[in-house]
Amino acid sequence: MLEINPALFLSQMVTFLIALFIVWKIAWGPLQNLMKSRQDNIRENLQQAEQTRQAAARLEEDYRYRLSQIEQQTKELFVIAKLEGNRLRDEIVTNAQKEVSEMHKRSQEQLELEKEYLLRDLRTKVVELSLSLSGRIIKEQDISGYSASQLDGMLDILEKKEA
Repeated sequence: MLEINPALFLSQMVTFLIALFIVWKIAWGPLQNLMKSRQDNIRENLQQAEQTRQAAARLEEDYRYRLSQIEQQTKELFVIAKLEGNRLRDEIVTNAQKEVSEMHKRSQEQLELEKEYLLRDLRTKVVELSLSLSGRIIKEQDISGYSASQLDGMLDILEKKEA
């Protein structure tokens, strides 16, 4: 069975209390300081983490604000570019229409000049033919029987045939 020896129990108790006192005086203070410094270190790390979180939140808010500004500027630039493109398109179309109009006008003028040239050429040929015809008539007949109005009528008939 188990027996308790009171002298041994008392000596172990005294030894335990002495060891406890020595640990208390020698190790307890540094152990408490170590635990206190660890608590302080953890507290500082938590504070730094909170400050970092708040700074990150501010940076995220700033980032979102700048991103919205950039998006707005992009939209504005897109609208400006679209307006500028429309303006340039209208300008190109207007210039092309003017150029076509000028080309049409020049071609009309060229046609008029060609028409005048051809009419002059035709008149010259009519006159030559009239003179040739007149020369034949004169050779073949005596024109004294023709009046001036009859000769003019003959010339008109020749001009109509040539036209």
